[in-house]
Amino acid sequence: MIFSDLKLYLKTNLAAPSLDFIWSQEDNKQFFAYIKKSFPDQNVLDDDGIVEIKQAFKEYFEDVGNVIFYLEGRHILLKVISYETNPEESINLDAIFEIIDDNEGLIEFDYKGNENQILIQQELRKKIFDFVDNIRNEEINKKELIKYAIREALELQDSDIIVVKFDSIFIKLLSNLKRKQITNEEKYTKANRYNGIDEDELRSFYEEYFLNDNKNFFSLVAKLFVDKYFIEDRIDNSEYEKNVFPYIQLIIIQQLVQTFDHNEDFFKGFAGYIFRIHFQEVFMNISDLILNELYISNSYMNEFLKYYSLDVVVINGLKYRIPPLKADNGQLWNLISISSIAKVYIKVKASIEKLGDDVIALGEKISAMYIGGMSPIEYNDQLSHKNNTAVSEIANSKKELIVYSDKADATKDADEKKRLKKKVSTIKSRLTKLQAEKESIESKIIDSTVIKRYTDLDVELQKIKRQIKAEEKILLQNKHTYISVKKTITKALISKKKRI
Repeated sequence: MIFSDLKLYLKTNLAAPSLDFIWSQEDNKQFFAYIKKSFPDQNVLDDDGIVEIKQAFKEYFEDVGNVIFYLEGRHILLKVISYETNPEESINLDAIFEIIDDNEGLIEFDYKGNENQILIQQELRKKIFDFVDNIRNEEINKKELIKYAIREALELQDSDIIVVKFDSIFIKLLSNLKRKQITNEEKYTKANRYNGIDEDELRSFYEEYFLNDNKNFFSLVAKLFVDKYFIEDRIDNSEYEKNVFPYIQLIIIQQLVQTFDHNEDFFKGFAGYIFRIHFQEVFMNISDLILNELYISNSYMNEFLKYYSLDVVVINGLKYRIPPLKADNGQLWNLISISSIAKVYIKVKASIEKLGDDVIALGEKISAMYIGGMSPIEYNDQLSHKNNTAVSEIANSKKELIVYSDKADATKDADEKKRLKKKVSTIKSRLTKLQAEKESIESKIIDSTVIKRYTDLDVELQKIKRQIKAEEKILLQNKHTYISVKKTITKALISKKKRI
């Protein structure tokens, strides 16, 4: 499935969803370049792939409007149209209520022994979606319509969370959720780590509906953080050190609210819970992105990272020791070495990716030259074999014709002469047929210029494949050092200066 990867791509590469969104030629070019690079072994543009592409675009723009989407060859046409009807005003609500009421047996209350959980099984989910997907009598946010109908039918509170999955609909009841009362004194302490929500409730939500279906979530969080606070705002080290954790947690909350449901209160607690679990992963992704900025010689990023080489700084007359760029083995890294390693590793990696694109492009050109599943050379060899067979049969038939013609001329027996002339006529017919077959075969033989073009392309392809292997060897040789540098930066990023 490519759906989750496409959602991440759209979130990190497109302008924010809006009714005024315009899909540009550059958007189109970059999208299909991403498709080609990310899914080289899949026919993404088959029927199933197109369904997933359309669904990814639909979900990306779902909060602002309905997407009119067309895919013609390798060109996308889309327009975002505003919804005309709010969910609570839908003329289709009663029909959805009836579907839910008639299938109450497909609703599991106290799901998995937890009184705060409800599961709408796959069969009922399908019935609801089949009906809603076929609504043609109003323009409405169908996802929000389903959530509203479920809230009303099951008498849920606004605070309760509805998570629509591919195989079910999960409901987390928060009105009765076990929560710790947080005093004003505890508001900014560990006692309020998860916004007062019981950790068991957070764990059940995490394991059931987050862990296995959000593999790209934290790489998205890291990219959004770097894009916002490093690339756009260019925060200094002081602001970073003071605010990095709340900044990241805010991004996590925002993405959770967009992905699941609009209960910010619950997701404040859940954001803290998952950030703690995936803390290292988030900062390793941030370090990766920092190294990519060093690779393209981002001067701001260079200055930001230089801070960690200062050892000691004096602020308002007080001395502080800066977190060092020190690897686990004790090796100290300086900015020059780090930049050098980043440039070598990322350059080789980018080269391999580019060469991979070239392999795909050449492969497509070569495949286009195939005939009936055979290369031009194989096709010509097959025709050559058939032609040689025809030539041999023609030669044998000509010899046979001479023999029987001579016999027919020489015999005095009328019956024998008649029989031999009939045989001669049969051989002549066979010769005519064989000659026609030979001419047909020869007409199909591929021109030598085409064979040369195919051979040249194949030689180029094999050359690039050898180059990829050579560069993959270089990448492997530098991988350990690159990972060491990335871990070193991560270690510095999650540390704070200490007063001495």
